[in-house]
Amino acid sequence: MEGENARDALFHSNGTTALETYSVIFPSALLTFITTTASSFIVISSYAKLFVLDFVFLVIPLILNVTIFANLINEIIFTLICVSICALMIRQDTNEKPAPKQLTTDCTKLNYITNLRSTINIMSVLAILAVDFPVFPRRFTKTETVGYSLMDVGVGLYILSNGIVAPEVHAKTTSLTNIIKSTIPLITLGCARFLLVKELDYYVPVSEYGVHWNFFITLAVTKILCSLILKIISIQYAIIISVCILLVHEVGLQLFLFDFVMTQTERNTFWTANREGIVSIPGYVGLYFISVGIGDILGIRSKYHMKKKFKLGLKLVACSFIFLWATFLLDKNFGVSRRLANSGYCAWVMFIGISMTSFFYLIEQIQVHIYKKSNIEHPIYVPFIFEAINYNGLAYFLLCNVLTGIINIPSDTMTYDTNSSLMIIILYMLINCGIMCVLYYKNIKLKL
Repeated sequence: MEGENARDALFHSNGTTALETYSVIFPSALLTFITTTASSFIVISSYAKLFVLDFVFLVIPLILNVTIFANLINEIIFTLICVSICALMIRQDTNEKPAPKQLTTDCTKLNYITNLRSTINIMSVLAILAVDFPVFPRRFTKTETVGYSLMDVGVGLYILSNGIVAPEVHAKTTSLTNIIKSTIPLITLGCARFLLVKELDYYVPVSEYGVHWNFFITLAVTKILCSLILKIISIQYAIIISVCILLVHEVGLQLFLFDFVMTQTERNTFWTANREGIVSIPGYVGLYFISVGIGDILGIRSKYHMKKKFKLGLKLVACSFIFLWATFLLDKNFGVSRRLANSGYCAWVMFIGISMTSFFYLIEQIQVHIYKKSNIEHPIYVPFIFEAINYNGLAYFLLCNVLTGIINIPSDTMTYDTNSSLMIIILYMLINCGIMCVLYYKNIKLKL
């Protein structure tokens, strides 16, 4: 028992501040701007070279930011802002027309949403391996009860990134049969993960989701419940539904569910064994509905995007401030808890997601201006690696889980020194990003 508690301490902490958590995520927007702008002004004739550029100037800095440079994150942000401003000023004065390139980004899509979703994916899979090494700051690990940390926001942001582009947001209807079929892979993955973890005796803290529960089961249950409700109730009421669900959920937590989840109750029934996963479901359902509602309010459709750019930007900024205010108000009264997916946690996740969307949207509009002024024929708004990850999002997350297990099972990663840890993490990211880019290049989409 003492051994398990010691291992739990490695994967759980009291967290860090909200500001530091956000500061670790924010550089991804600046790095995306710098990388895509540079790619657009450099003649790159092969996807292999584009992959190398993206990996060196985007992925590796993200790795360093959550490991050895974590204590210098404010200085890094300042430096990246200065580099971005300099690049902007240089390109503003550039009127020469560069040689045509073969590579480009599909401008018919919402590129800022692609950048958001890929950032969420790449930060999540980076953290799930890095946490197993001593080079990863313990304050970034999942919090034991309440608080802020980098790893806490992963599952919430993943649900947000799916909700904001849900079929209902694009006025698409889904039959009950298709809803069930679409969740079968998630349920299968969830069951397979449980069986493999048990068979291989792979350590997973039960306080994350429970004994049998896991991330894939949470996604599947959330998707089923939300899709069924949206079959009955119009998307126009998504925000109202969300508020009602989160209100009832918070009342239940304050009455008895908080103590039930947080106490050391014996896990001798399915309910008690998986109390974290089960109790958090209403919170994630509420979070999904907020995301769907915001997606509808923002009008995340190509026609809206093209005709009302300024208005969309204002809405994104306004929503960001509303969720920031709600986060600190709810935190003061109820706390922010990933284990419970309470109202404070949902507001915090929404603030991160919508504010980062605002930055990616602003970056794209700035690039549209400088590309047009500089006569760039084939502009790039999305890094090649981000395009590839977004193309096979769930497959990417699954691949990274498998690779994490392959790395962890045969060795005690906590004994590795800094250099060895960084080499393994970089190699892991190189492999998973490389596989996704090959699949994307060959137009292979894995139907998961």
